Amino acid sequence: MKNYTKVFISFILIISSIILTTFLWNKIYLPFKNPLEIIGEYSYQNYNPINDILRYLIFISLPLLVAILCCNFFIKNPSKNIKKYLFQNDKITKNNENTDKRKIVFIIYFVYVILEFFSVNFSYKPIDLYHEGQTLVPAFNNIINGGYWSSSYITVGVFHELFATSFIWKLLGLETIGAARFQVLILNLIFKISLLFLSYQITKKFVLGENKKILSFLLLSFVLLCLSNFNIWETHLLLYRDLPLVLFLIFLVEVIDNKNYSNFFAFILGSLSVLSILWGLDRGSYINLNLFLLFFLLIFKGEMKKSIFLLIGFLLGWIIFFSLSAQNEAKFFIDNSLSILQNHGFIDGIIHPIPFSDDPNSWRATKTIISILICGLILIYLFVFNDKKFFNQSKILLAFIFIISTISYVQALSKSDGPHMRESFGFPLIFISIFFINKILQIKISFFDKFDRSLKKLFFTFVLIVQIFFLFLMSNYAIGYSHKAYSPIGTAINIENIKTFNSRFDKFINTMDDDYLDNKILDVVNYYKLISKNDECVQIFNYDAAIPYLVKKHSCTKYFFIWAIGSKANQLKFIEELKISKPNYILLHGPQDFYGGISAPERLPYAYKYILDNYSKYEQMYEWIFYKRNKSKNEFNEIKTKQN
Repeated sequence: MKNYTKVFISFILIISSIILTTFLWNKIYLPFKNPLEIIGEYSYQNYNPINDILRYLIFISLPLLVAILCCNFFIKNPSKNIKKYLFQNDKITKNNENTDKRKIVFIIYFVYVILEFFSVNFSYKPIDLYHEGQTLVPAFNNIINGGYWSSSYITVGVFHELFATSFIWKLLGLETIGAARFQVLILNLIFKISLLFLSYQITKKFVLGENKKILSFLLLSFVLLCLSNFNIWETHLLLYRDLPLVLFLIFLVEVIDNKNYSNFFAFILGSLSVLSILWGLDRGSYINLNLFLLFFLLIFKGEMKKSIFLLIGFLLGWIIFFSLSAQNEAKFFIDNSLSILQNHGFIDGIIHPIPFSDDPNSWRATKTIISILICGLILIYLFVFNDKKFFNQSKILLAFIFIISTISYVQALSKSDGPHMRESFGFPLIFISIFFINKILQIKISFFDKFDRSLKKLFFTFVLIVQIFFLFLMSNYAIGYSHKAYSPIGTAINIENIKTFNSRFDKFINTMDDDYLDNKILDVVNYYKLISKNDECVQIFNYDAAIPYLVKKHSCTKYFFIWAIGSKANQLKFIEELKISKPNYILLHGPQDFYGGISAPERLPYAYKYILDNYSKYEQMYEWIFYKRNKSKNEFNEIKTKQN
């Protein structure tokens, strides 16, 4: 059989497997179980969330399995080749080339990112009570009470929801919405710089030849910088919350390289286990799965020193964390984390659309899943046919990017809306960009190596011209920014904004919180301040999570983010804390009552029943309703005695 016939048959079989998995998508169905009694879309539809996970895994794995089987047309026992090249070490290649030119390109990109940061138009958009409350209230609770997981029910990660905001407040000496928003800009700046370092690492370690390195770094950096921006309201392809994953890849390059300090970087990678969990439970879970796989990969490759240093970093990181944490905080951390992992899927769940269908967001889902599948097919090609234009080290790096891409899509499975699907598309794009940029350069740019010194100098001048052109496009057309999400954006680099940054920054962080509130919410907040002036704390039972911060009192229970309570067990814990703190007033309902399609009273029936049994309607302001605690007989008698 001729090769082109084999290729055609393989193509038909792989496409057929994709069609088959699409057809089987709705046929994969497990019975609904809800032992935690969580009310959400899944419970309303009697839908088991494991359905989407199984469907996704089969959709990805079956075509990849078919691809591996098709490799038998070209080579005997392809799985043996995969094992051989996966566990094979590259010979150490000494590279004494001058890296100054590449550093110049790096510095130009770095300066551009800094200028873009100083050009940012600070957002005075009205407060998002739901999302911004998720970070404002835990930070405020921490300042008042000093606790972490004991004072707030953390739903994403303690760094994201508490440390970052409280740190910037303490640093600036201001507790304002503007200061809290500024820390998001700082994190975006750090993240974009980390993307530059990732691009630099990849080109430094995996592309030989000075000209190839420069061009590869130029193109890859351009792509990565376009995947993220400084608009805090936009859902990016790559979020600053992905910083631990990017750091993992940066350090991984050093670990899989057989040069100096690889053991040290293995130790650093191990310590990322605890740090990533504190950053965010989702990203932390992805990191820990990758660390687990890396540990066994190093063992199978015979690199015992690296695996030991990785394990030491892992253990030492967790030992230090539990040693520094107060005993009760460590317990709250474990309980909080386990609760989120158990509840999250059912609470946020939106049924995933069928690929290639007319379901809402189906095109976005199909695009991302097919991209992940393409990454897997490329990886099989690289390992089975031993493409020598890619070192084994670069193949292993791509393998881990593929793993990150695959498991990151879990967030889109559990909440299948447009923004979460968009967030899952970044790492497949990184994989595809690395592969095709290097593949194209290896084919097309080899003749540059034959140039004499004078022509090579002209080549670098050409690179700088191309880079300046790229930066002009990025700035002038705000490439990487969504104009739908950020309509006021003009150019990414604004000289006038750079000149006036200090005064604009000072105004931004000192702007009163009331300026971010519309008239209705301002009236509600002021009224809540009035009726609770003698109370130590306040409590809400709606989705306006930022209210306690705006009233400038800590929440009476750690359950300030009502959306995330979920299970019956958590509702009972919420009730117990209400019994202890005895808030005089609880705020219910509001314009966001049906955020996500289900109101808090419907979602949390046990907690709502307790409130109705122990509180009475007190005052309605617009769509919000205040409930006042009923006095017990003892309290009533005490009041009567004092009056007499």
